[in-house]
Amino acid sequence: MEACEVFTSLAKLAESSPEINGVIWSSLVEAPSPLAGRLVSQLGGEGALCLLAEVASGRQVCELDGITSDGLVNLYERVLPRALCLNPVKSLDNLEKIGGTILVPQSVGWPRGLSSLGDSQPFALWVRGQIPAGLPISIVGARSCTRYGEVVAQEMALNLSKTGAVIVSGGAYGIDSAAHEGALAGSGKTIAVMAGGIDRLYPLALEQLHSGILERGAVISEVPLGSRPARWRFLARNRIIAALSAVTVVVEAGTRSGALATARRASELGRPLAAVPGPVTSQTSVGTNRLIKDGARLVCDAQEVVALAGEEILSMDLFGKIAPEIIPGIDTAEEDELPISTKRVLEVLPLYGDSSVSSIVRASGLSLQEVLTALGELELCSKAKRSKQNRYSRLKV
Repeated sequence: MEACEVFTSLAKLAESSPEINGVIWSSLVEAPSPLAGRLVSQLGGEGALCLLAEVASGRQVCELDGITSDGLVNLYERVLPRALCLNPVKSLDNLEKIGGTILVPQSVGWPRGLSSLGDSQPFALWVRGQIPAGLPISIVGARSCTRYGEVVAQEMALNLSKTGAVIVSGGAYGIDSAAHEGALAGSGKTIAVMAGGIDRLYPLALEQLHSGILERGAVISEVPLGSRPARWRFLARNRIIAALSAVTVVVEAGTRSGALATARRASELGRPLAAVPGPVTSQTSVGTNRLIKDGARLVCDAQEVVALAGEEILSMDLFGKIAPEIIPGIDTAEEDELPISTKRVLEVLPLYGDSSVSSIVRASGLSLQEVLTALGELELCSKAKRSKQNRYSRLKV
Protein backbone atom coordinates (compact mmCIF):
# COMPACT_ATOMS: atom_id res chain seq x y z
CA MET A 1 0.00 0.00 0.00
CA GLU A 2 1.35 3.42 -0.98
CA ALA A 3 1.87 6.13 1.61
CA CYS A 4 -1.08 8.18 0.34
CA GLU A 5 -3.40 5.19 0.71
CA VAL A 6 -2.06 4.46 4.20
CA PHE A 7 -2.95 7.93 5.49
CA THR A 8 -6.31 7.90 3.71
CA SER A 9 -7.13 4.57 5.34
CA LEU A 10 -6.09 5.86 8.77
CA ALA A 11 -8.24 8.96 8.22
CA LYS A 12 -11.32 6.79 7.66
CA LEU A 13 -10.55 4.86 10.84
CA ALA A 14 -10.02 8.09 12.77
CA GLU A 15 -13.50 9.20 11.74
CA SER A 16 -15.05 6.07 13.25
CA SER A 17 -14.46 7.04 16.90
CA PRO A 18 -12.54 9.51 19.06
CA GLU A 19 -10.79 6.56 20.73
CA ILE A 20 -9.46 5.19 17.44
CA ASN A 21 -8.33 8.70 16.55
CA GLY A 22 -6.49 8.91 19.88
CA VAL A 23 -4.80 5.56 19.29
CA ILE A 24 -3.67 6.64 15.83
CA TRP A 25 -2.16 9.97 16.81
CA SER A 26 -0.58 8.81 20.07
CA SER A 27 1.02 5.96 18.11
CA LEU A 28 2.23 8.05 15.17
CA VAL A 29 3.74 11.01 17.00
CA GLU A 30 6.62 11.04 19.45
CA ALA A 31 5.27 13.41 22.08
CA PRO A 32 5.31 16.21 22.78
CA SER A 33 4.81 17.55 19.26
CA PRO A 34 3.27 21.03 19.32
CA LEU A 35 3.18 21.03 15.51
CA ALA A 36 1.12 17.83 15.35
CA GLY A 37 -1.07 19.06 18.19
CA ARG A 38 -1.69 22.34 16.38
CA LEU A 39 -2.51 20.49 13.16
CA VAL A 40 -5.03 18.17 14.85
CA SER A 41 -6.50 21.09 16.79
CA GLN A 42 -7.15 23.00 13.56
CA LEU A 43 -8.28 20.18 11.28
CA GLY A 44 -9.30 17.36 13.61
CA GLY A 45 -7.61 13.96 13.55
CA GLU A 46 -9.25 12.85 10.32
CA GLY A 47 -8.57 16.12 8.52
CA ALA A 48 -4.93 16.14 9.63
CA LEU A 49 -4.45 12.62 8.27
CA CYS A 50 -6.09 13.60 4.98
CA LEU A 51 -3.66 16.51 4.73
CA LEU A 52 -0.72 14.14 5.30
CA ALA A 53 -2.16 11.97 2.51
CA GLU A 54 -1.96 15.02 0.24
CA VAL A 55 1.65 15.58 1.27
CA ALA A 56 2.33 11.91 0.44
CA SER A 57 0.80 12.35 -3.01
CA GLY A 58 3.12 15.25 -3.75
CA ARG A 59 0.36 17.82 -4.02
CA GLN A 60 1.00 21.43 -3.02
CA VAL A 61 -0.65 22.04 0.37
CA CYS A 62 -1.65 25.38 1.79
CA GLU A 63 0.07 26.59 4.93
CA LEU A 64 -2.07 26.72 8.06
CA ASP A 65 -1.97 29.06 11.02
CA GLY A 66 1.43 28.53 12.63
CA ILE A 67 2.25 25.57 10.36
CA THR A 68 4.54 25.95 7.36
CA SER A 69 4.72 23.60 4.39
CA ASP A 70 8.23 22.60 5.47
CA GLY A 71 6.87 21.75 8.92
CA LEU A 72 4.20 19.55 7.36
CA VAL A 73 6.74 17.72 5.26
CA ASN A 74 8.95 17.13 8.29
CA LEU A 75 5.97 15.81 10.29
CA TYR A 76 5.04 13.52 7.40
CA GLU A 77 8.57 12.14 7.18
CA ARG A 78 8.62 11.49 10.94
CA VAL A 79 5.30 9.66 11.17
CA LEU A 80 5.39 7.71 7.87
CA PRO A 81 7.51 4.77 9.15
CA ARG A 82 5.08 4.25 12.03
CA ALA A 83 2.02 4.75 9.84
CA LEU A 84 3.10 1.95 7.53
CA CYS A 85 2.92 -0.64 10.31
CA LEU A 86 0.11 0.80 12.45
CA ASN A 87 -3.02 -1.24 13.16
CA PRO A 88 -5.13 0.85 15.58
CA VAL A 89 -7.93 -1.70 15.86
CA LYS A 90 -5.46 -4.39 16.92
CA SER A 91 -3.91 -1.95 19.40
CA LEU A 92 -7.29 -1.44 21.04
CA ASP A 93 -7.86 -5.21 21.14
CA ASN A 94 -4.50 -5.70 22.85
CA LEU A 95 -5.34 -2.95 25.33
CA GLU A 96 -8.62 -4.65 26.18
CA LYS A 97 -6.80 -7.95 26.77
CA ILE A 98 -4.78 -6.41 29.61
CA GLY A 99 -7.84 -4.72 31.08
CA GLY A 100 -6.88 -1.26 29.88
CA THR A 101 -8.86 1.62 28.44
CA ILE A 102 -8.10 4.65 26.32
CA LEU A 103 -9.05 8.19 27.29
CA VAL A 104 -9.14 11.10 24.86
CA PRO A 105 -9.88 14.81 25.41
CA GLN A 106 -13.55 14.19 24.58
CA SER A 107 -13.86 11.46 27.24
CA VAL A 108 -15.86 12.09 30.40
CA GLY A 109 -12.93 11.06 32.60
CA TRP A 110 -10.28 13.12 30.81
CA PRO A 111 -8.20 15.11 33.36
CA ARG A 112 -9.09 18.74 32.75
CA GLY A 113 -5.70 19.98 33.85
CA LEU A 114 -4.08 18.55 30.74
CA SER A 115 -5.78 21.17 28.57
CA SER A 116 -3.35 23.72 30.03
CA LEU A 117 -0.62 22.09 27.92
CA GLY A 118 -2.21 23.51 24.78
CA ASP A 119 -0.78 22.00 21.60
CA SER A 120 1.47 19.76 23.70
CA GLN A 121 -1.50 18.04 25.34
CA PRO A 122 -1.42 14.23 24.95
CA PHE A 123 -3.53 12.86 22.11
CA ALA A 124 -4.68 10.08 24.41
CA LEU A 125 -4.03 8.44 27.75
CA TRP A 126 -3.55 4.69 27.88
CA VAL A 127 -4.95 3.63 31.24
CA ARG A 128 -4.89 0.59 33.51
CA GLY A 129 -6.93 0.81 36.66
CA GLN A 130 -9.29 3.68 37.43
CA ILE A 131 -8.23 7.32 37.56
CA PRO A 132 -9.48 8.34 41.03
CA ALA A 133 -11.37 11.48 41.94
CA GLY A 134 -9.85 13.91 44.40
CA LEU A 135 -7.40 16.79 44.62
CA PRO A 136 -4.31 15.66 42.68
CA ILE A 137 -0.98 16.52 44.32
CA SER A 138 2.29 15.38 42.78
CA ILE A 139 5.28 14.36 44.87
CA VAL A 140 8.45 13.93 42.83
CA GLY A 141 12.19 13.83 43.40
CA ALA A 142 15.47 12.04 43.04
CA ARG A 143 15.71 8.35 42.20
CA SER A 144 18.88 8.03 44.26
CA CYS A 145 17.30 9.57 47.32
CA THR A 146 18.49 9.49 50.91
CA ARG A 147 16.66 7.89 53.80
CA TYR A 148 15.64 11.40 54.86
CA GLY A 149 13.95 12.07 51.51
CA GLU A 150 12.29 8.66 51.47
CA VAL A 151 10.76 9.13 54.93
CA VAL A 152 9.57 12.68 54.17
CA ALA A 153 7.94 11.58 50.90
CA GLN A 154 6.22 8.59 52.51
CA GLU A 155 4.89 10.53 55.48
CA MET A 156 3.77 13.45 53.36
CA ALA A 157 1.93 11.16 50.93
CA LEU A 158 0.40 9.20 53.80
CA ASN A 159 -0.97 12.29 55.51
CA LEU A 160 -2.10 13.93 52.27
CA SER A 161 -4.00 10.74 51.41
CA LYS A 162 -5.90 11.01 54.69
CA THR A 163 -7.26 14.38 53.50
CA GLY A 164 -8.60 12.76 50.31
CA ALA A 165 -5.81 13.95 48.04
CA VAL A 166 -4.71 11.79 45.10
CA ILE A 167 -0.94 11.32 45.01
CA VAL A 168 0.57 11.64 41.53
CA SER A 169 4.11 10.50 40.75
CA GLY A 170 6.19 8.66 38.18
CA GLY A 171 6.22 5.07 39.42
CA ALA A 172 10.03 4.93 39.49
CA TYR A 173 12.65 4.29 42.17
CA GLY A 174 13.41 6.73 44.97
CA ILE A 175 11.02 9.54 45.86
CA ASP A 176 8.44 8.33 43.31
CA SER A 177 8.07 4.90 44.87
CA ALA A 178 8.16 6.38 48.39
CA ALA A 179 5.27 8.69 47.50
CA HIS A 180 3.18 5.85 46.05
CA GLU A 181 3.97 3.63 49.05
CA GLY A 182 2.91 6.36 51.46
CA ALA A 183 -0.40 6.80 49.67
CA LEU A 184 -1.09 3.08 49.68
CA ALA A 185 -0.13 2.77 53.35
CA GLY A 186 -2.80 5.32 54.16
CA SER A 187 -5.40 3.44 52.12
CA GLY A 188 -5.27 6.36 49.74
CA LYS A 189 -5.43 6.78 46.00
CA THR A 190 -2.52 7.27 43.66
CA ILE A 191 -1.65 7.64 39.97
CA ALA A 192 1.60 6.60 38.33
CA VAL A 193 2.48 8.38 35.09
CA MET A 194 4.74 6.04 33.14
CA ALA A 195 7.37 6.82 30.51
CA GLY A 196 6.74 3.57 28.62
CA GLY A 197 3.75 1.50 27.58
CA ILE A 198 1.38 0.38 30.33
CA ASP A 199 1.94 -3.22 29.28
CA ARG A 200 5.65 -2.88 30.15
CA LEU A 201 5.63 -1.39 33.62
CA TYR A 202 9.08 -0.18 34.58
CA PRO A 203 11.10 -0.87 36.62
CA LEU A 204 10.35 -4.58 36.88
CA ALA A 205 11.63 -4.69 40.46
CA LEU A 206 8.65 -2.54 41.52
CA GLU A 207 6.05 -4.99 40.22
CA GLN A 208 4.43 -5.35 43.65
CA LEU A 209 4.15 -1.58 44.04
CA HIS A 210 2.62 -1.23 40.57
CA SER A 211 0.08 -3.92 41.45
CA GLY A 212 -0.90 -1.94 44.54
CA ILE A 213 -1.29 1.22 42.46
CA LEU A 214 -3.59 -0.61 40.03
CA GLU A 215 -5.80 -1.71 42.93
CA ARG A 216 -6.17 1.78 44.40
CA GLY A 217 -5.73 4.05 41.41
CA ALA A 218 -4.28 3.98 37.93
CA VAL A 219 -1.19 3.57 35.83
CA ILE A 220 -1.31 5.88 32.80
CA SER A 221 0.87 6.75 29.82
CA GLU A 222 0.61 8.82 26.65
CA VAL A 223 2.64 6.30 24.63
CA PRO A 224 1.12 3.14 23.12
CA LEU A 225 1.54 -0.46 24.21
CA GLY A 226 4.98 -1.87 23.59
CA SER A 227 6.78 1.48 23.94
CA ARG A 228 9.94 1.22 25.96
CA PRO A 229 10.74 3.80 28.66
CA ALA A 230 13.41 5.71 26.74
CA ARG A 231 15.26 8.54 28.44
CA TRP A 232 13.56 11.33 26.50
CA ARG A 233 10.15 9.90 27.39
CA PHE A 234 10.86 10.35 31.09
CA LEU A 235 11.40 14.06 30.47
CA ALA A 236 8.30 14.25 28.25
CA ARG A 237 6.02 12.59 30.80
CA ASN A 238 7.07 15.14 33.46
CA ARG A 239 4.88 17.75 31.79
CA ILE A 240 1.89 15.42 32.31
CA ILE A 241 2.65 15.03 36.02
CA ALA A 242 2.82 18.83 36.37
CA ALA A 243 -0.37 19.45 34.38
CA LEU A 244 -2.35 16.78 36.26
CA SER A 245 -1.54 18.27 39.65
CA ALA A 246 -3.02 21.17 41.61
CA VAL A 247 0.28 21.40 43.52
CA THR A 248 3.71 19.95 42.76
CA VAL A 249 6.05 19.09 45.65
CA VAL A 250 9.72 18.30 45.02
CA VAL A 251 11.36 16.18 47.73
CA GLU A 252 15.12 15.95 47.12
CA ALA A 253 16.63 16.70 43.73
CA GLY A 254 20.20 17.08 42.61
CA THR A 255 21.25 19.72 40.12
CA ARG A 256 20.46 17.40 37.21
CA SER A 257 17.42 15.58 38.54
CA GLY A 258 14.55 15.02 36.13
CA ALA A 259 12.22 16.21 38.92
CA LEU A 260 13.39 19.71 38.13
CA ALA A 261 11.76 19.34 34.70
CA THR A 262 8.47 18.72 36.49
CA ALA A 263 9.09 21.78 38.65
CA ARG A 264 9.82 23.90 35.61
CA ARG A 265 6.62 22.79 33.86
CA ALA A 266 4.53 23.40 36.98
CA SER A 267 5.95 26.90 37.14
CA GLU A 268 5.31 27.50 33.44
CA LEU A 269 1.71 26.37 33.91
CA GLY A 270 1.25 28.72 36.84
CA ARG A 271 0.63 25.92 39.33
CA PRO A 272 1.75 26.23 42.95
CA LEU A 273 5.22 24.76 43.36
CA ALA A 274 6.67 23.62 46.67
CA ALA A 275 9.94 22.05 47.74
CA VAL A 276 11.24 20.35 50.86
CA PRO A 277 14.50 21.82 52.21
CA GLY A 278 17.47 19.60 52.91
CA PRO A 279 20.99 19.78 54.33
CA VAL A 280 23.29 22.15 52.45
CA THR A 281 25.88 19.36 52.54
CA SER A 282 23.61 16.93 50.65
CA GLN A 283 23.91 16.72 46.85
CA THR A 284 20.35 15.44 46.65
CA SER A 285 19.07 18.67 48.18
CA VAL A 286 20.95 21.13 45.97
CA GLY A 287 18.06 21.31 43.50
CA THR A 288 15.29 21.67 46.09
CA ASN A 289 17.18 24.29 48.09
CA ARG A 290 17.72 26.25 44.88
CA LEU A 291 14.03 26.03 44.01
CA ILE A 292 13.15 27.50 47.39
CA LYS A 293 15.71 30.25 46.95
CA ASP A 294 14.19 31.10 43.57
CA GLY A 295 10.60 31.29 44.81
CA ALA A 296 9.11 27.84 45.41
CA ARG A 297 7.13 27.52 48.66
CA LEU A 298 9.08 25.85 51.45
CA VAL A 299 7.04 22.99 52.92
CA CYS A 300 7.90 20.48 55.60
CA ASP A 301 4.71 18.47 56.01
CA ALA A 302 1.35 17.60 54.49
CA GLN A 303 -0.48 20.34 56.40
CA GLU A 304 1.56 23.03 54.67
CA VAL A 305 0.92 21.45 51.26
CA VAL A 306 -2.83 21.34 51.95
CA ALA A 307 -2.71 25.01 52.97
CA LEU A 308 -0.97 25.87 49.71
CA ALA A 309 -3.56 23.95 47.71
CA GLY A 310 -6.35 25.56 49.71
CA GLU A 311 -5.26 29.03 48.64
CA GLU A 312 -6.57 28.11 45.17
CA ILE A 313 -4.09 30.33 43.39
CA LEU A 314 -3.62 29.42 39.74
CA SER A 315 -0.74 31.83 39.23
CA MET A 316 2.59 32.24 40.92
CA ASP A 317 1.99 35.94 41.53
CA LEU A 318 2.07 35.50 45.31
CA PHE A 319 5.75 34.65 45.30
CA GLY A 320 6.79 35.13 41.70
CA LYS A 321 6.84 32.79 38.75
CA ILE A 322 10.13 30.93 38.58
CA ALA A 323 11.86 31.60 35.31
CA PRO A 324 12.80 28.32 33.58
CA GLU A 325 16.26 29.58 32.75
CA ILE A 326 17.26 29.91 36.42
CA ILE A 327 16.21 26.41 37.39
CA PRO A 328 19.24 24.10 37.49
CA GLY A 329 19.96 21.88 34.50
CA ILE A 330 17.46 19.12 33.81
CA ASP A 331 19.02 17.28 30.90
CA THR A 332 19.96 13.86 32.21
CA ALA A 333 21.77 12.81 29.06
CA GLU A 334 25.45 12.24 29.53
CA GLU A 335 26.39 13.61 26.09
CA ASP A 336 25.63 17.28 26.80
CA GLU A 337 27.31 18.52 23.66
CA LEU A 338 25.04 16.56 21.31
CA PRO A 339 21.85 17.97 19.73
CA ILE A 340 18.58 16.63 21.12
CA SER A 341 17.79 14.56 18.02
CA THR A 342 21.25 12.99 18.10
CA LYS A 343 20.85 12.09 21.77
CA ARG A 344 17.56 10.41 20.94
CA VAL A 345 19.15 8.30 18.20
CA LEU A 346 22.00 7.34 20.54
CA GLU A 347 19.45 6.24 23.12
CA VAL A 348 17.77 3.79 20.73
CA LEU A 349 21.01 2.24 19.46
CA PRO A 350 21.59 -1.21 21.00
CA LEU A 351 24.67 -1.93 23.07
CA TYR A 352 24.51 -5.55 21.97
CA GLY A 353 23.65 -6.45 18.40
CA ASP A 354 22.73 -3.81 15.85
CA SER A 355 19.73 -2.09 14.25
CA SER A 356 18.73 -1.19 10.72
CA VAL A 357 18.21 2.45 9.80
CA SER A 358 14.48 1.85 9.32
CA SER A 359 14.19 0.40 12.84
CA ILE A 360 16.01 3.41 14.29
CA VAL A 361 13.66 5.76 12.43
CA ARG A 362 10.56 4.04 13.84
CA ALA A 363 11.92 3.84 17.39
CA SER A 364 13.11 7.45 17.55
CA GLY A 365 10.12 9.07 15.88
CA LEU A 366 12.45 11.17 13.74
CA SER A 367 12.58 11.53 9.97
CA LEU A 368 14.98 9.48 7.86
CA GLN A 369 17.14 12.51 7.11
CA GLU A 370 17.31 13.48 10.80
CA VAL A 371 18.36 9.94 11.73
CA LEU A 372 21.02 9.76 9.01
CA THR A 373 22.45 13.11 10.12
CA ALA A 374 22.50 11.98 13.75
CA LEU A 375 24.16 8.67 12.88
CA GLY A 376 26.85 10.53 10.98
CA GLU A 377 27.52 12.75 14.00
CA LEU A 378 27.66 9.74 16.31
CA GLU A 379 30.15 7.98 14.02
CA LEU A 380 32.35 11.07 13.93
CA CYS A 381 32.50 11.29 17.71
CA SER A 382 33.04 7.52 18.08
CA LYS A 383 29.76 6.84 19.83
CA ALA A 384 28.31 4.57 17.13
CA LYS A 385 29.61 2.26 14.45
CA ARG A 386 28.23 1.06 11.13
CA SER A 387 28.58 -2.50 9.91
CA LYS A 388 29.20 -3.60 6.32
CA GLN A 389 25.50 -4.41 6.13
CA ASN A 390 24.70 -0.75 6.91
CA ARG A 391 23.45 -1.56 10.41
CA TYR A 392 24.31 0.49 13.48
CA SER A 393 25.23 -0.20 17.10
CA ARG A 394 26.38 1.87 20.05
CA LEU A 395 30.04 1.88 20.95
CA LYS A 396 30.87 1.22 24.60
CA VAL A 397 32.89 3.96 26.24
